[in-house]
Amino acid sequence: MKATLIQCPTCGNGVSSAAPACPQCGHPFSQSGFRAGRLTPRHTGQVVTIEKTGKGLKLQGALAVLAVLTGVILIIIGANHNEGSKLGWGIALFVFGIFWRLMVTLLRWWRHG
Repeated sequence: MKATLIQCPTCGNGVSSAAPACPQCGHPFSQSGFRAGRLTPRHTGQVVTIEKTGKGLKLQGALAVLAVLTGVILIIIGANHNEGSKLGWGIALFVFGIFWRLMVTLLRWWRHG
């Protein structure tokens, strides 16, 4: 079947006759085989991934940033009040957070290319 250009009855936009719906307004076309409550004939049953990064990596990335920020705050407090222990913990937490964030970035790249 050759696709032709038809006019959408809702918005008047020119749309291919092979399109399941108007890209402008979303109006479904009857010639696409769409019926309420049923899958279209073009549906393959495959899952389409829209978002590649999972919640686990996002949570780890957020925790790594939190560790870096906490380390910076401890460094500032330790430097202003001459408290060596807070300064030491701040530096350790800052370095750990940076390393953790780099590992999360590497994992995202590794899993998603």
